[in-house]
Amino acid sequence: KEEDFDGNPDLSAEVEKEVNYNIQSKKPTLEKCEKYILLIENIPTAPVSKIEKLKTELTSIIAKLKITIQDLKIPSNNEKSKGFCLVLLENEEDCLKLKNKLNNYRFSGAYQLKCFTLDDQSSILNQKEPEKPKIMAKPEYIELPGMYTYLTEENDTIAISDSFGTVSICSLLPLTVKFTFERFSPLKIQWSPKGSYLVGFNERGIMLMTASTHHKSSRKFAHNHVINCDFSPCERFMITYSCVSSENSQKMNLNIWDTNYTVAPIKTLTGSMKSFSAFKWSFSGSYLSCVSDENLVIYDLGTLTLVGGSALLIPSIQSISWSPVANELVFWEKSVTESPSQIVFLSVPSFEKRIIRQIFNLEKCSLFWDYIGTSLSLIQTRSVKKMIYHSFEIINVKHKDSSIDTIQLKTPATDFACEPYGSLLVVAAPPTIMIFRRINQRTINIKTMEKCYFHSAHWSPIGRILLLASITTLEVSFEVWAWDGKNMVLLGGGKHTGANYISWSPNGKYFMTTSFGPNATDNKVNIWSCAGYTVASTTIQGLSYSLWRPFPFKDYIKSSEIGSIWANIDQHIKQYSEDIKNLQTNKHIYLDSNQMDRNTLIPSTTEQINRIKRIAAYCKDCGENCIFINLVLVNQTDNIITITKRYIIQNIA
Repeated sequence: KEEDFDGNPDLSAEVEKEVNYNIQSKKPTLEKCEKYILLIENIPTAPVSKIEKLKTELTSIIAKLKITIQDLKIPSNNEKSKGFCLVLLENEEDCLKLKNKLNNYRFSGAYQLKCFTLDDQSSILNQKEPEKPKIMAKPEYIELPGMYTYLTEENDTIAISDSFGTVSICSLLPLTVKFTFERFSPLKIQWSPKGSYLVGFNERGIMLMTASTHHKSSRKFAHNHVINCDFSPCERFMITYSCVSSENSQKMNLNIWDTNYTVAPIKTLTGSMKSFSAFKWSFSGSYLSCVSDENLVIYDLGTLTLVGGSALLIPSIQSISWSPVANELVFWEKSVTESPSQIVFLSVPSFEKRIIRQIFNLEKCSLFWDYIGTSLSLIQTRSVKKMIYHSFEIINVKHKDSSIDTIQLKTPATDFACEPYGSLLVVAAPPTIMIFRRINQRTINIKTMEKCYFHSAHWSPIGRILLLASITTLEVSFEVWAWDGKNMVLLGGGKHTGANYISWSPNGKYFMTTSFGPNATDNKVNIWSCAGYTVASTTIQGLSYSLWRPFPFKDYIKSSEIGSIWANIDQHIKQYSEDIKNLQTNKHIYLDSNQMDRNTLIPSTTEQINRIKRIAAYCKDCGENCIFINLVLVNQTDNIITITKRYIIQNIA
């Protein structure tokens, strides 16, 4: 018989207080036997009619592990299961053993099991909320003096450093010292891609300096034992590397920086040297990619997050190459079975894929874009029945059904280069050098040089002139060839004993040979004309590095700005006719002495203008907001004429 306690005077206040205490003050605790319950999540949801079948499959998997269970329950509602199950075991040892065996077990293609004991669940529920990180005030941006002064200079400059840490900024021609910075960098120097910063290295980090004025003001980035740095094409971001050696391996420490702020890196990573060698920037510097452990990782540096929220799982991915004009890339995926290797085109951030080539028995493959991002060149090595075959192919990536040109090579290629602003290609496969021309999506061989042992090819930054070189630790030997519109013409050649480095000036008028690096064996710097004769030579005691200052000829400019230049191009040429005349008089001494046509070196004004207009028309058809051209316009309108003068004198004259 149920008692009615409502209004019962025998239930005193003391008794009521004791009852409430017994119910509310003691925290419920789990019985010891309940610790032997294992919660398995992320199992497939099944209709009520198929729950028994699902239970049988789970039981059989556990039975194969030779673990005895008491029961397995799959909770469900009236229609289907809830996506988890409870397993009752005899003892704690079996519970932990089953957890270790089934955690991350691939039940089926899309279901990876997650296992938790009740102790795990309790610890998760009792976790304290993480403290919110303190929001630090963004440091103030301070512009370095003379940031854009170098854009208005008519002549190219060279940075020369010695083993004492002194760096001299020299101009051409004659070779004269403009600025000297003592104790700047005892280790090495490096220019940023556009030439805005000169980078100095020391044991505690790196320094960025404009090197355009006498001021030694710099931005300092702390990174102990830094050995190298890599800039994004826009110079907004920078990666610094340091190496940590141990008895068994070498690891790299990597910091990603915003070059405008030096307080702390954006991100810090640690890994093997092999994985860090795979970092590559997109054409604008907004994305940073890395190939590691069968994953393609792409960071969006604007939001500091992974594109798509996670890495792309691509088994056997080998290498990637970004398009020079768009947020697109290609990668090649090596076959692991009898299926062919694949060359895949990938758009970012949509991750739309398109297979553009399938190749059987592919062992090695190098990817090269042309300068406008329409065609892709593949340098291949295939292995068929213990035979090795070498070839290179050209694919038009913008058209799905375009033809593929294949050229067989007798020996492996050591270098490949596309002509900037032109249609010529060169493949160095010693002892053979082959030069091709692309016309209407067809590849035509215009010259083959046999018994030619140059293993590297360098096009002039403005095209038309090709530098073939053989670079060893003891000597640099070279030949200079020019395209006259019909044939390749030999302009000259030479060698520099003791040199190990060769590079073009940004305007393509000169190239330099020197002994490069901290262990330089020769103290001489030679400046050569684009025709192959010496125009300047100097000896630096303790020479360490000698580097051209880059000039951003490949910058982007709006069509309205370039239109104003072309509208008044005749006026600019007339205004600077005296400078052009003097330049033409002094430029072709070598050609005059050999009774050669001057026009083989530099294209005529009409041809150069028409070629660049074709580039502009192409970019306009592609919907691009800007075009490639050998000219850069800065925000200051007063500098436009000065830069236009530099462009006309160096590229049209």
